[in-house]
Amino acid sequence: MPPPLSPTVRRYALAGALASIVWCRLEPLLRRIFGHPYSDPALITAFVTRGRAQRVLDYALQAAGGALFGGLFAHFGGRTARQGVKAALVENAPLVPLLPLIDRYHPYVRDGEWPPVSKTPRAAAVSFSGHALFGLLLGLLGRVLSARAAQTPSPARTEIHIAAPPQAVWKVLADADAYGEWVVGTQHVARADGSWPEPGSVLEYRVGVGPVSVGDHTTVVEADEPRHLLLRAQLKHLGAFAIRLALEARDGGTHVVMEEEPIEGALVTVHNPLSDAALARRNDAALGRLKRLAEERA
Repeated sequence: MPPPLSPTVRRYALAGALASIVWCRLEPLLRRIFGHPYSDPALITAFVTRGRAQRVLDYALQAAGGALFGGLFAHFGGRTARQGVKAALVENAPLVPLLPLIDRYHPYVRDGEWPPVSKTPRAAAVSFSGHALFGLLLGLLGRVLSARAAQTPSPARTEIHIAAPPQAVWKVLADADAYGEWVVGTQHVARADGSWPEPGSVLEYRVGVGPVSVGDHTTVVEADEPRHLLLRAQLKHLGAFAIRLALEARDGGTHVVMEEEPIEGALVTVHNPLSDAALARRNDAALGRLKRLAEERA
């Protein structure tokens, strides 16, 4: 089994994917500037499909290639924008001797959609300027993601008052079958350990929207009835979240605080204020459902 990728490699792989998408989006502008319809992703995708499907494939191919390049760039010590530009231009250098072969075999040249690419520097200018842009963005985004990772972001925090005692709220949390009724995105509970929610117990379920769903599971890390519950929610190969629920008797009911943050995998790499805002909004809805269930059962 190969060793796991380092956090730095994962961050630069993400930076490479994002930089490639921006490059793909701006490539039509580069074509207009240099006066040639050449396209780097179309160099491959034109052999597969045409039309709208080709554009989708262009973005997918660019993102995948950018992620691979970004990961290798970081693995071999690349970090800065200058290094990114240099590495991208070096990687693109073999294009020049291949231009006559493109003229001979590429469907766009053979069909007349592209003028010959080897008889003018314009096609190479589109390609090399695009690679330079990609390398610049790779270095800049990689440094930004690394700087953010060095910070300690606060977890997404949501709170609510429930007009029911802590023990009534805890009974809802301890009801494995009710998980799908209050946790947003859960379609149904597939299996739960009979000891739920004791530490080490596991809850398996399906999460998704409409017909699209994936299997997932949550493990209890800590439980102090009826005051505190710490969960670890695994999101397949993307990583894991830590979810903390604190219950405090207050004003004749229960004050509930819910905190959630990524603790493992790619989820940590992409953790940012926007993702926190999305988590907080989802958890607002979840606590609203928890409130309704607890108050109905109290």
